[in-house]
Amino acid sequence: MLHRTKVLLAVILAIFLGTSFWGCNRLGDGLSENRAPEVHFVNIPLDSTTFSYAPVVRWYGYDADGLVNAFQYHDAGDTAAVNAYRAGDAALQQYINSLPASAWVTTYSNADTVYLRRAADTTITEHVFMLRCVDDKGAFSSVKVRTFFRTNNPPYAPSVKWALDVTRTSPDRPQDYQLHYDIPDTLFWGDTLTSTYPGIGFLWKGSDPDSRALNVIPLTYSYMLQNETTGEIFPYAIRDDSNHVVGYAQGWSPWSSEAQVTFAAAAAFAVDPNFQLDGSYKFYLKVRDDGLTESTPDSVCWATFRAVSAVEGRNFDRQLLVVDWTAHPTAGIDSTNFGMRNDQEITDFYNAVIPEGLALAEQWRALNPLANPTPIPNQYDWYLDKDFTLNNRVPIDHIRHYKWVWVISDNLSRNAPTDIQSRVKVLQEYMKVGGQVLFSGRGVFRDFGLTQCGDLVPTASNWADRHFRDYHNLSTVCAKGQQATNMSQAADFGGATTTDRLLPGLEVDTALVHRMIYHSQRYYCLPEVDYFGRSGAASGTEYTVSLYNYNSCSSLASDSAFNVDCMVVSSTPSRANLRPAAGHTRILNVSRVFNATRGVAGEVIAVDREILPSGLPGEWRIVVSTPATAGAWQDSDSLQVDYTYIPIQPSHDQPVATNYIRYQSVITYNRDQGRFNIELWTRFRSGLFTFPLSFIKNDYVPEMGGTKVAAVIAYEALFFNQPRVFSTNFGGGRPNP
Repeated sequence: MLHRTKVLLAVILAIFLGTSFWGCNRLGDGLSENRAPEVHFVNIPLDSTTFSYAPVVRWYGYDADGLVNAFQYHDAGDTAAVNAYRAGDAALQQYINSLPASAWVTTYSNADTVYLRRAADTTITEHVFMLRCVDDKGAFSSVKVRTFFRTNNPPYAPSVKWALDVTRTSPDRPQDYQLHYDIPDTLFWGDTLTSTYPGIGFLWKGSDPDSRALNVIPLTYSYMLQNETTGEIFPYAIRDDSNHVVGYAQGWSPWSSEAQVTFAAAAAFAVDPNFQLDGSYKFYLKVRDDGLTESTPDSVCWATFRAVSAVEGRNFDRQLLVVDWTAHPTAGIDSTNFGMRNDQEITDFYNAVIPEGLALAEQWRALNPLANPTPIPNQYDWYLDKDFTLNNRVPIDHIRHYKWVWVISDNLSRNAPTDIQSRVKVLQEYMKVGGQVLFSGRGVFRDFGLTQCGDLVPTASNWADRHFRDYHNLSTVCAKGQQATNMSQAADFGGATTTDRLLPGLEVDTALVHRMIYHSQRYYCLPEVDYFGRSGAASGTEYTVSLYNYNSCSSLASDSAFNVDCMVVSSTPSRANLRPAAGHTRILNVSRVFNATRGVAGEVIAVDREILPSGLPGEWRIVVSTPATAGAWQDSDSLQVDYTYIPIQPSHDQPVATNYIRYQSVITYNRDQGRFNIELWTRFRSGLFTFPLSFIKNDYVPEMGGTKVAAVIAYEALFFNQPRVFSTNFGGGRPNP
């Protein structure tokens, strides 16, 4: 019974609802009309508030029969809007009705930053801020209005500085921001930004008098770079939302909050393939605040510099520039104390061997033109840079024409490291854009102010350490002291050995060296030849190869030692291991071993070298059989040992010449072939010889087709004329779907 009652009630309710629905439809003759939405300001900020910054205005909307779809506002700071507001509702409504649809800013947010742009000729502006919303049926609310006031002083003029990297810092290049900034050095235009070339860039900053601790006025900047020599405007990059360059344009850049920019030559060539890069440039910078007010025109910020092109295919059009740093010996002290050779003799030597070496290089290249298809011209020029008291360093304009530069300093330099530094900076800038440099000479590291043996510490202040680490890939250097002040540095350089079949073994010209006087002493082997340790092994971005190692004169000599009290390293009652005196390497023969403390003699079993845990040979050992009745020998015992040995100096077999390549790898993927392509772009090449080639005995080598030094020059010419791009590919040959 209860179940039947529930069913009956449900049927009656359904009939009632259906009757009500159809009944309403007939009475209303259709749906009710859409009602307009409402919009309201949030209490903060209050009406008539004065701001010195762009405020955030908040609101909310309501629609009784639907949804609020969007909000629209219009900020009016013109005289017509203010007058209409003050004239009353009718005048204000007439002004609102006259606004085009494009005058309203549409937003889907309940708040927005309103910039209250200042009128052109006032410092305080009254703004009529109008707000409305629109619902999902397209109906607009009535307009709500508030007035705001904006005080706005122009921002201060910006200040600018050159975007230096750590290798460019120096006292003659200001580091602080300035209104007017002048770069004193001529700069290089490189083609593109690379791992070594940072481009020509600027940093800047600005401030606004209206800024407060909690309300810092956001600033935007616009810049323009002009070649004042030609009048051309240097292009700026156009970037997409992902910050990728999608094109270039000329003129003032779009306003942006970015506070730095970097230029490279590729941008100019993208707009005009014949763009003239050489010239004097002026970088202009202007700033505006969030009210679109710019700094005053009478305080324009700018920076000036001069730059020349150093772009592959447009420059590096000559072969070799020989920069002569060789010190000319003065009468008296230089020729009688420092073993310096006549300067003209050195020049004549190179004028004979350089043409021979370049001709030999072309002969070798012609044997394998596929490896290097470009002929090597027999062309070189001298640049004398001997007077370090004057600003006589190689001009940027001049050096950019040469594929490689060879700096020769065969006599011992006696110049201050600061003099060398100003010259090295030019060479470094040249190498950053692809230039190639070879150093050779005597006392190379001392030229740079390095006077000890040890690890390089490449910091901004340790400019010499940074140079040899960054531009020659060295990890350690050992600079020899002057022979006159450090007699322990024996005159021991007898030549150089190599494992490369294209390079000859070298030996010093002993007759020539014996002519030199080192504080009243004469030698047959050359003193003051440095050595070094190169950094690591080959990697993806750099590669070093040692060309020559130090060949010590003492490696072929022998000496005798008598009554040496050798150290007892270890001992048993029948056997003792002895260590020779410090510096006595390569023990040849031991003729007597006597323990004076115990009154017994030992019999030599072997002379050998200790094997280290790494498997490498360690120190020399004299292994002795001892009488068991005397007991185990102690290090406190007094020994008398006679032996002969080869007195090799620590310099022996250490690197004294190297070549270095700095690469930048570019990896691309070919989807059609399913293969990766790797290109190695040579950023620069460098070479270092820590001995003077003009002191080498220059014999003719028939199998090489020339003299020994000419063969070395030919080898380096081939190295510096290699193609700049190497490519290879790998991966499966099956295309991806």
